[in-house]
Amino acid sequence: MAWLKVCKSEEVVAGALRVVRVGIRPVALTRVAGQLVAFKNSCPHAASPLSGGELTREAVTCPRHGWTFSLSSGRCEAHPGYGLRFFEVRETDGLVQVAEPEEIW
Repeated sequence: MAWLKVCKSEEVVAGALRVVRVGIRPVALTRVAGQLVAFKNSCPHAASPLSGGELTREAVTCPRHGWTFSLSSGRCEAHPGYGLRFFEVRETDGLVQVAEPEEIW
Protein backbone atom coordinates (compact mmCIF):
# COMPACT_ATOMS: atom_id res chain seq x y z
CA MET A 1 0.00 0.00 0.00
CA ALA A 2 1.32 3.45 -0.94
CA TRP A 3 0.97 6.27 1.60
CA LEU A 4 0.88 9.79 0.18
CA LYS A 5 1.83 12.86 2.23
CA VAL A 6 -0.98 15.39 1.83
CA CYS A 7 -0.49 18.12 4.46
CA LYS A 8 0.88 18.97 7.89
CA SER A 9 -0.97 17.55 10.91
CA GLU A 10 -1.66 21.02 12.25
CA GLU A 11 -3.61 21.87 9.08
CA VAL A 12 -6.40 19.42 9.96
CA VAL A 13 -8.61 20.61 12.79
CA ALA A 14 -11.92 19.56 14.30
CA GLY A 15 -14.85 21.57 13.02
CA ALA A 16 -13.34 22.27 9.62
CA LEU A 17 -12.79 20.38 6.38
CA ARG A 18 -9.42 20.49 4.65
CA VAL A 19 -9.48 19.35 1.01
CA VAL A 20 -6.33 17.73 -0.38
CA ARG A 21 -5.49 15.76 -3.48
CA VAL A 22 -4.63 12.08 -3.39
CA GLY A 23 -3.28 11.82 -6.91
CA ILE A 24 -6.06 13.52 -8.84
CA ARG A 25 -8.74 12.63 -6.29
CA PRO A 26 -10.19 15.32 -3.98
CA VAL A 27 -10.24 14.04 -0.41
CA ALA A 28 -11.73 15.86 2.60
CA LEU A 29 -9.98 15.63 5.96
CA THR A 30 -11.20 16.52 9.44
CA ARG A 31 -10.85 15.37 13.03
CA VAL A 32 -13.61 13.61 14.94
CA ALA A 33 -13.03 13.00 18.65
CA GLY A 34 -9.32 13.60 18.06
CA GLN A 35 -9.10 11.04 15.25
CA LEU A 36 -8.38 11.84 11.62
CA VAL A 37 -11.13 11.09 9.11
CA ALA A 38 -10.57 11.10 5.34
CA PHE A 39 -13.35 10.73 2.75
CA LYS A 40 -14.06 11.40 -0.90
CA ASN A 41 -15.00 15.07 -1.26
CA SER A 42 -18.04 14.28 -3.37
CA CYS A 43 -21.63 13.57 -2.43
CA PRO A 44 -22.40 9.95 -3.39
CA HIS A 45 -25.84 11.10 -4.58
CA ALA A 46 -25.23 14.26 -6.60
CA ALA A 47 -21.40 14.51 -6.79
CA SER A 48 -21.40 17.99 -5.20
CA PRO A 49 -18.27 18.85 -3.20
CA LEU A 50 -19.05 18.06 0.42
CA SER A 51 -16.47 20.61 1.54
CA GLY A 52 -19.02 23.34 0.71
CA GLY A 53 -21.54 21.89 3.14
CA GLU A 54 -22.17 22.16 6.84
CA LEU A 55 -19.89 20.23 9.18
CA THR A 56 -20.83 19.23 12.72
CA ARG A 57 -18.91 17.10 15.18
CA GLU A 58 -20.55 13.96 13.85
CA ALA A 59 -21.72 14.63 10.29
CA VAL A 60 -21.29 16.51 7.03
CA THR A 61 -24.25 17.84 5.04
CA CYS A 62 -24.25 18.09 1.26
CA PRO A 63 -24.77 21.72 0.20
CA ARG A 64 -26.80 20.75 -2.87
CA HIS A 65 -29.62 18.58 -1.47
CA GLY A 66 -29.09 18.68 2.29
CA TRP A 67 -28.34 14.99 2.73
CA THR A 68 -26.40 14.37 5.93
CA PHE A 69 -23.68 11.72 6.23
CA SER A 70 -22.27 10.30 9.48
CA LEU A 71 -18.52 10.83 9.85
CA SER A 72 -18.22 7.59 11.82
CA SER A 73 -20.26 5.16 9.70
CA GLY A 74 -20.51 7.11 6.44
CA ARG A 75 -24.26 6.35 6.26
CA CYS A 76 -26.93 8.76 5.19
CA GLU A 77 -29.77 8.20 7.68
CA ALA A 78 -32.47 9.45 5.29
CA HIS A 79 -31.13 7.42 2.35
CA PRO A 80 -29.34 4.31 3.67
CA GLY A 81 -28.29 3.16 0.20
CA TYR A 82 -25.82 6.04 0.04
CA GLY A 83 -22.63 6.46 2.05
CA LEU A 84 -19.29 8.20 2.20
CA ARG A 85 -16.20 6.63 0.65
CA PHE A 86 -13.56 6.60 3.42
CA PHE A 87 -9.79 6.35 3.03
CA GLU A 88 -7.17 5.03 5.38
CA VAL A 89 -5.35 7.95 6.99
CA ARG A 90 -2.51 8.30 9.49
CA GLU A 91 -0.16 10.82 11.04
CA THR A 92 3.59 10.33 10.93
CA ASP A 93 6.23 12.84 12.00
CA GLY A 94 3.80 15.76 11.94
CA LEU A 95 2.42 14.90 8.51
CA VAL A 96 -0.92 13.51 7.40
CA GLN A 97 -0.73 10.59 4.99
CA VAL A 98 -3.60 9.03 3.04
CA ALA A 99 -3.44 5.54 1.57
CA GLU A 100 -3.66 5.66 -2.20
CA PRO A 101 -6.66 3.57 -3.29
CA GLU A 102 -5.90 0.77 -5.70
CA GLU A 103 -9.13 1.14 -7.66
CA ILE A 104 -10.14 4.11 -9.80
CA TRP A 105 -13.24 6.04 -8.70
